[in-house]
Amino acid sequence: MNSFNYRYKNPPWGFGGHIIHLVIPVEMISYALRNKFFRPLQLYILLKYYCSGKTRLKKEDKIYLAEQIGYSSIRSVNNNLNKLQVIDWIGYNPNSNVYFIRSFEGIRAKMGFIWRTGVCYNFHDWKISEFKGFCIAAVIGNLINHQKRAKWMFERKSRRSSQNIQKPSSDFFPVSNIALAKVLNVSQSTAFRYKQLAQGVGGVQILKSWKSMPKGIYYNLRKFGMIRESRVLDDGYNVLIQSPDLLTHNLRYKMRKKIETY
Repeated sequence: MNSFNYRYKNPPWGFGGHIIHLVIPVEMISYALRNKFFRPLQLYILLKYYCSGKTRLKKEDKIYLAEQIGYSSIRSVNNNLNKLQVIDWIGYNPNSNVYFIRSFEGIRAKMGFIWRTGVCYNFHDWKISEFKGFCIAAVIGNLINHQKRAKWMFERKSRRSSQNIQKPSSDFFPVSNIALAKVLNVSQSTAFRYKQLAQGVGGVQILKSWKSMPKGIYYNLRKFGMIRESRVLDDGYNVLIQSPDLLTHNLRYKMRKKIETY
């Protein structure tokens, strides 16, 4: 068997007729972000790209992986390899020093992941060092796509003709810090930083949203607890109330095959 070292001396597989992108299950990404398992997932994806199911890892191979991800030493590589083995996302034979990279479908079945949605990760377009921002963008994009589908189903159910349907002026949909925090099991301040990170790598675009309301009405509603606290700009006559951010994404999604879980 060729070692991992042999493979990465040549151009990435995409130039040699092999895959240049992966369709990563969104539920797998969500699990990693919710359970502080992002670093092992990042290593798994890199191994998935470079290795055709199994590989040997020499010290120089692990040094290369550490450099690609941004680890300071191969100790982090070894720690995350161990975490991946514990959860059985990769297997290892100590006698042959061979690592077995589990398939997405095998992991989905083992973990009970039933969502079929996958996000396309192209190694030519996204650096592995930007992977966390990509993953957050993938979760946000999935929330946006759910809203798009709900809107389409509502319009279809209402039986309006295509001429009568008012098409949106953009593909931006609201994704609040509260909603993202709940999905990823993080604080609202962390959710805010996550959105900025996703935008920073080009996965999403964020627009701030404000609503105008007469000053007197706003303060009366607040007095009687009919409006939640939010960021407000007061111009003396009206107030501008900050609404949830509007976001759009720059990702492609595909449906993975339906599997029987066990």
